[in-house]
Amino acid sequence: MGSYMRKKMILFGLNEPRWSGRNYQALAEEGFGKNVIAHRAIRLLSESAASVPLHLFRGDQKIDHHPLLDLLARPNPARSQADFFEAAYAYLNIAGNSYLEMT
Repeated sequence: MGSYMRKKMILFGLNEPRWSGRNYQALAEEGFGKNVIAHRAIRLLSESAASVPLHLFRGDQKIDHHPLLDLLARPNPARSQADFFEAAYAYLNIAGNSYLEMT
């Protein structure tokens, strides 16, 4: 048998490991979407981190009113601050990176 057939038999044979694809989407689906323990752990971390209140300081002085605070309080019409940061922290835990961009 050629190496292609051996590889095919290993991937699809009975009682053999089935490897996920080596890309972000496949790893996220396997690790987060199909693993209830990882899913719950990431949700707990994300929800907890998003519940920490944000404060803005200039030196030692706390700033109560600033356009940045307004933006973070309501990042877009469809999401609250907590929803927005829960998603950002979840991406950080799943992928190792999370990017925020103001447009």
